[in-house]
Amino acid sequence: ISQERKVGEQLRESEDRYQLAMRGSNAGLWDWDIANDEAYYSPRLCEMLGHANGTLGLRFASLTQALHPEDDIVFRSKLDDHLAGKNPSFDVECRLQTRSGIYRWFAVRGEALRNELGLPHRMAGSLIDVHERREAQAALHSTSAMLQSVLDGATGVSIVATDERGFISLFNKGSENLLGYSAQEMVGQH
Repeated sequence: ISQERKVGEQLRESEDRYQLAMRGSNAGLWDWDIANDEAYYSPRLCEMLGHANGTLGLRFASLTQALHPEDDIVFRSKLDDHLAGKNPSFDVECRLQTRSGIYRWFAVRGEALRNELGLPHRMAGSLIDVHERREAQAALHSTSAMLQSVLDGATGVSIVATDERGFISLFNKGSENLLGYSAQEMVGQH
């Protein structure tokens, strides 16, 4: 009885550790029984997609149906490659539609368990909200493109070295015309 009690305590400690780590990581978990096409979605994953716990569905298709049309092909291609054994893990950033109808960016990661023949029979992974980072990257890209457009319209030389070590980050058309080097040749140079 004391051995059973000890094993039970170790199991509870392990489950507590797991729950604490999951709350701290802010990740949602999914588990897919490939053969039976049954899926488990953690309460946190359901919450991130705007669903009450258990209302997302019990099939993996519940997740893939939420894919943004522009991300569907890449998601399925990477999933197929992983299931076929071409990649050791599944890792993709994509937009998923929340219950409210808006799309948010998520990092979806996972790994399949394979049977003795090497065929996948189960796959589990995580879902992490990366929407703010993706939005910030898009805003930065837009600002950078606008700045480059302004600099290219200037007739004078405009060379910007934003790195404290003096590496060139922007080189306008006026600089290309006057100095004879292309921006492609100069950006990243000291």
